[in-house]
Amino acid sequence: MLATAGLPEVAERLVILGFRHGADMSIHGAFGDAADRYELDKALDDYRGLFAGGRVGSLMVERYLALLVRAGDYDEVGRILDPAFIRCHDLTDGSDGGTTVDPGGVARALLDRLDTGTYHERDQAILSSTRIDHVHRIAEPAITDLMTAVRERVDRYRAELGAHAHAAMGAGPARYRLDTWSVISHDGGHALPHKHHRGWITCVFYAAVPEVALAPGEDQGALYIGRYDFIPAEAPGWRMLRFAPVPGRLVMMPSYALHWTRPLEQPGLRIAVAIDVCAEP
Repeated sequence: MLATAGLPEVAERLVILGFRHGADMSIHGAFGDAADRYELDKALDDYRGLFAGGRVGSLMVERYLALLVRAGDYDEVGRILDPAFIRCHDLTDGSDGGTTVDPGGVARALLDRLDTGTYHERDQAILSSTRIDHVHRIAEPAITDLMTAVRERVDRYRAELGAHAHAAMGAGPARYRLDTWSVISHDGGHALPHKHHRGWITCVFYAAVPEVALAPGEDQGALYIGRYDFIPAEAPGWRMLRFAPVPGRLVMMPSYALHWTRPLEQPGLRIAVAIDVCAEP
């Protein structure tokens, strides 16, 4: 509306601001649900145009998926929930040619700064955990190696997406920044099901976990990636994926992927670093 009123620069600045804060850029998302098939197709086309122009956010993808389910287009749902979008790397193993990371060094650097974090009994999706923001600013060799290793894997991820990737993932941003924070979960600490609004892809790196959590058959501290409740079972795509919190492990997923963690049932700390890969305009 601002653009048609002769204020295109103001409109573009507002779009960029909204995009960086995870807002829905579709007028249909802002002003209500499509009521009939014509409006449904119009809303879908609006999202597709935004995605094609690189305007993609987790909230937009969630609402687009809901529209696809209403339209019965389960094949496209499956393309958005392509299991190939989820990757797992062992950053202690340099056999892929990438930078290796010492998870113990990362854990020590974070524990040294535990008193600078903020403890949350409950804050959004985090329960019984301490959060330390801006991990990438910590001047420790292990943290520097971690950030380098993540950028290497992000660049490889982007290069391997290929033309077949759904527009909701696109070719990846030409420029990006890393938003980073650590979540140190205490006894019973865990994360509720959530997605990340500002990222293109989200990474989780495990630095330390109580040894009992790695025992065969144990589930405590594990990361789960699932799908939204409104997506029917007959729709293709990933179902429920589980990743044990092995120190040195990096899990990469689309930021629109619904994920959560299991509580710790034994005394100890689960130390993880969350990294959002955010597009820069």
